[in-house]
Amino acid sequence: MSTSNKRHLVPVIAHPAFTEALERAYTHINRADPGTLLLVVGMSGAGKNTVMEELERRITKRHPALHDGDKPLVKVVAANTNNAFYASKDAASRLVDALEDPFSSTNRAELLAPFGVKSPSTSHRVVPESTLRRTATRLLGARNTRFVFVDEADMMCVIKKSGRDAADHLESWRLLALEAGVVIVLLATYRILTIWDRTSQFTRKMPTVHVRRYSDSRPEDIRDFMALVAHLCEIFQVAEAEKATILAQGRAILASTGGIFGQLLALFQRADDVAESQGRSTLTLDDLKEGLPRKHQVAKLWAEIVDGEERLQSSDFESVVDTASVAKALSRRSARPSPSAPGHERSNGTTKVGANAPAQARRKRGRPRGSKNRRSVRQ
Repeated sequence: MSTSNKRHLVPVIAHPAFTEALERAYTHINRADPGTLLLVVGMSGAGKNTVMEELERRITKRHPALHDGDKPLVKVVAANTNNAFYASKDAASRLVDALEDPFSSTNRAELLAPFGVKSPSTSHRVVPESTLRRTATRLLGARNTRFVFVDEADMMCVIKKSGRDAADHLESWRLLALEAGVVIVLLATYRILTIWDRTSQFTRKMPTVHVRRYSDSRPEDIRDFMALVAHLCEIFQVAEAEKATILAQGRAILASTGGIFGQLLALFQRADDVAESQGRSTLTLDDLKEGLPRKHQVAKLWAEIVDGEERLQSSDFESVVDTASVAKALSRRSARPSPSAPGHERSNGTTKVGANAPAQARRKRGRPRGSKNRRSVRQ
């Protein structure tokens, strides 16, 4: 991580939460069968993009291009360009462009220029989505691509109310992985969890790697977080006297940042901006106080943390058995026939009409034969 517009260059820090997620993701990728989707999920600032960059470096080193034109790994962004909504056609178009086919990509004029071929720019607007998907599948095989990284994958949850479920977009990526025989890595925030565990097909070949934060309820996490604070104090050249004062507020700093490394780094950078604006070379605890997020921002941060971590809560053998028992009981209950309508009582296969039955049901009985009000049938 390089911040050239800042006074201090912050390197990639191999802190425990980052290293844990990186090694787990790399193990999943190496053992994954073609057609697997891997989800790297975490809070904004947890380090997902840094994990992706390190995975890219390792994969490129282990799976180099064997022939000209090979692209063992491609990256796309699941951006929302269709009136701020996600569109699967746009995602297929971005994938075709990332594979750099000089005849199918929208930037073919740029790709053919080195060969002296003049070609007008083109657009995928009039190309059917099915054609783009078939083109992408063909190009993935032609480029010998083995891995596809999809950043901002949680944007798939932002869809129009057109009757199409957000999980359908995730399913289309899964089918693409199966058809092309590639491993697709999705990087997303907790929002994607609303569609991730929708069916058993997703959980069977779709492992999840959580880039976790540092919890305030685990002593080892508090210790590691304090080590990060001390490391950043050195990077930002905090005086020793101020360093001890800052470390004394470690729990408050953890609460304000949620224990997320990216939030902690942003706090130090905001504090450094305050110090620089006042002409000071080092920051103080007062500068950190100036850089603290507002109260409503802290409340929203923790609400997102609690919701996401509840969805990712691990299970043990006892809880698995309890969950299965509850699920079976609910399925049996839903399989029973629905109760009769109000006013109807079933007994021995017949239907009895009660006093509170609708008037329409009473009319269906007709008038009794001996009724004086019975209308005579005209001949």
